[in-house]
Amino acid sequence: SSQTIATLSQWQIGLDHNRVELICLKDNLGFAGGMNRGIEICKSNHEPDYLWLLNNDLYVSPDAALALFEAAEHRREVAIWGPTVLAGDEKTVQCAGGCRYFPIIGYAREAYAGVSVSELAKLPPPRIDYIFGAAIFLRAEFVNRIGGLDERYFLYYEEPELARNLLPDERMAWCREAVVVHRGAGSSNVAGIPQDKIRQAALSALVYTRRHYPLFLPSVFLARLLGVPLRGLINLDFRPSLAVLSALVEFFRSR
Repeated sequence: SSQTIATLSQWQIGLDHNRVELICLKDNLGFAGGMNRGIEICKSNHEPDYLWLLNNDLYVSPDAALALFEAAEHRREVAIWGPTVLAGDEKTVQCAGGCRYFPIIGYAREAYAGVSVSELAKLPPPRIDYIFGAAIFLRAEFVNRIGGLDERYFLYYEEPELARNLLPDERMAWCREAVVVHRGAGSSNVAGIPQDKIRQAALSALVYTRRHYPLFLPSVFLARLLGVPLRGLINLDFRPSLAVLSALVEFFRSR
């Protein structure tokens, strides 16, 4: 909104050492499109070695960036890093770096989700298929090679697609010491999930499945139709089901 832009502009002017660039886009380009515009400007003005893509509802601990930088400098083979992402209560893990993906249903599970912070220190690095999208730390040379995030996804599924660009000698990893807090972590309450997010998630799941696991398209569609929408139907809320059906119509129209 114009009020948000004005507030951010005033905040930017008041910085003692202004290294912040405020980019205002006329259109909503989605997560990948918006991030790519920021990446382009950052690369052209600063020639960075690393890029950190962050959601706007995160609190970043003061030493998180340094922890990621030191880890990346120590392990040059890692092109994509994920920090420890805590839920809003700051006591529970939302994701330890990345997620496991289950292609037959088109859903993923965040590593060590729900584990207490005190328990996390005792656990080994989890097996992950991609880095959690709320906070992705990237080696700039990797981004330069692939040309940025895939804009065929308006929202969701950019992260598993990103991981598919890794070369055989490149890796992704969890930086345990880097901590961010996801203040806007999603609710399991169907009424609290915007219908457009349900539609976009279903659409991106279908697009990703068609590209990489086409035989699983029927099961992925059923999983979307019987997942969040089913919980809505229990409360006689048909909007989530309509959102998934809308995604299916859009999916077939785009073929």
